[in-house]
Amino acid sequence: MRVALAAESFLPQVNGVVNSVLRVIDHLERTGHEAVVIAPDSARGAERGPRMVGRRTPVHLLPSVKVPGVSSLPVGVPAPVLYRTLRDFEPDVVHLASPFVVGGAAAVAARRLDIPSVAVFQTDIAGFAGAYRLGIASRAAWRYTRR
Repeated sequence: MRVALAAESFLPQVNGVVNSVLRVIDHLERTGHEAVVIAPDSARGAERGPRMVGRRTPVHLLPSVKVPGVSSLPVGVPAPVLYRTLRDFEPDVVHLASPFVVGGAAAVAARRLDIPSVAVFQTDIAGFAGAYRLGIASRAAWRYTRR
């Protein structure tokens, strides 16, 4: 099976989403499946994310921006590389790891390419936005999550 993983955060960040994606990659590789990761690059000036993880899983990095007041977590900007990666890799399924911006774009691309997708909600995006006093983002996240 070929699995594309679209993640809202990835190495060098260390958090629950990253740890879960790494575990999925480890399982896929151990059981003979192929994977590719699509995730935001580190914020400008920070340590760059890896281009390969596990034994053989490529990582395609998207441009990212810093959210005011949340410098520790760059937000991925959907870019043509996301669609091209899915098109060229031809996955059997797209795994959306805690989907929001990157995951939302990957879901749209998967739908256009007629690839099934599955989402795993690991992060309370609306609560996260509220905790960082990003009121408008919190309201938008609640609307998005309820869809």
